[in-house]
Amino acid sequence: MANSRRFMHYPDVLTVAQVCEVTGYQRHTILKWCCKGLLKTILQTPKYMIPKVWLLEFVTSDFFNEISRKCGKHYAAIKEIGDSRKAR
Repeated sequence: MANSRRFMHYPDVLTVAQVCEVTGYQRHTILKWCCKGLLKTILQTPKYMIPKVWLLEFVTSDFFNEISRKCGKHYAAIKEIGDSRKAR
């Protein structure tokens, strides 16, 4: 997920649904992160908007990488990053 190519086809500001698509996490989880201030947002009543730059910061944060119950896309992103480092 930290790989910016994964975000290339998304707009500069994403909806919660788009963040769900990119990260693989459920809407409830994304909203919880937004409400707690873990994922910075622009509150545009009645929905959250997440700038792509802030999402990239979040997915490279210690909090995100220390999630103990990762979803499938999270594991796939970790593998992708590891494979790209091995290829160097």
